[in-house]
Amino acid sequence: MNYKQYNRGNFFVAALFVLIAVWQLSACNTNQKTSTGTEFTFIQGSELDSMYGPNHMILMKHLVLGPDGDTLQNGFAADSMEEIPYPVVANSDIKEVLQKMSPESTVEIYIATDSLKLRMPGNPKIEALPNGKRVTFLIKVFKVLDFAEYDTYRNTKLLTRIMAENKFIDNYASKHGGGWLLDSSRMIKFRVSSSQTSSEKTAIEYLSNYGSLLKNAPINKQTSISFDCEVSTLDGIPIVNSVMEGRKYKAIYDEQFFDIPALNTLPFYVSPGIKAEFLVTSGDGFGAAGRVGIPSYAPLRVLIFNVEIIK
Repeated sequence: MNYKQYNRGNFFVAALFVLIAVWQLSACNTNQKTSTGTEFTFIQGSELDSMYGPNHMILMKHLVLGPDGDTLQNGFAADSMEEIPYPVVANSDIKEVLQKMSPESTVEIYIATDSLKLRMPGNPKIEALPNGKRVTFLIKVFKVLDFAEYDTYRNTKLLTRIMAENKFIDNYASKHGGGWLLDSSRMIKFRVSSSQTSSEKTAIEYLSNYGSLLKNAPINKQTSISFDCEVSTLDGIPIVNSVMEGRKYKAIYDEQFFDIPALNTLPFYVSPGIKAEFLVTSGDGFGAAGRVGIPSYAPLRVLIFNVEIIK
């Protein structure tokens, strides 16, 4: 898994800009208006003859362009589509336009900057826009699925995602030494070694007792612990390093202290004197949302060491 999906996203964006240019040259007088007076136009595909029912999901992406054509928000950069319920009730102009969109259609909606600031608060690029201007909210609908079709789509996407992440993890493990074990209960690869305060024999005994590490109850169950950790993506983007921060982390069993789920669970499986390295899927990381600087669906490397029982 090398995130080539972003290249496909960039291709879609480039193609959409071409469509926009063609429309601007050849169809300047085809604007329609919503019931509230917001202008929009189809630049690809056609309007639906009749609405879908309530039990449908829309697969779409969107792009927000500023008054000068600069990109304010780019949903096409993500490697997965947005999934939203079909809007049976049109309580906004965007939902009213979505009601009209057929699969493989693309629409531009023209929204005043003043209105956009109210719709999307907290976005620095949008907050900096001058009032009295107009932005372009571009939407492409790829598919409209009934619930049975959507269930199949969702399960297939999940399986494909899991396989891709696990392949990325396997490739990383094969290039970074041996000793890896797989805990199939959570699809996490891990390996352990002794720390400076214990012997190699400690690690061997630890593995013999906890070879299926995460299938067993946590070793430090119902305790408070402190620990050092390093967290990064598999391609080396640093996320957390407690040693560099000059402090040990602390956690209480069964409480959610950290925004990285792995740090709320994995330290409780590591005994004092053991250093454990885990390769986890994005389900134990930042998931589909990602984080600033961290792509969506990014597997993580998590190193836990210097574990101490507080009580």
